[in-house]
Amino acid sequence: MRVEKINTHWEDIDMAHLELEKLLLHFEQSNKAEGKSPKTVIWYREMLGGFTKFILSTGQEAVLANFNATSVREFIIHEQGRALSPFTIQAKIRALKVFSSWLHSEG
Repeated sequence: MRVEKINTHWEDIDMAHLELEKLLLHFEQSNKAEGKSPKTVIWYREMLGGFTKFILSTGQEAVLANFNATSVREFIIHEQGRALSPFTIQAKIRALKVFSSWLHSEG
């Protein structure tokens, strides 16, 4: 029996249950394809990886549905409580904004 490969399109996927780790990998590939430097690609990975860890630490699933304004605010407050520099916190916010814009542009 031959099984045909199905080409899945973004609009055919239940987006709310997409794992953030997989989306971050797609984002990383997109950055590489756009010609961003390896340092920039790694920087985004490091800045955004903390958010995924934070979501998991709250007992939630690290899925797209949990990437929302409330969880981002909670993440920022959590990071501020770690006594990070304002520059580091702003960098994490900037990375989250870029990732969010990328998600929007991908559909």
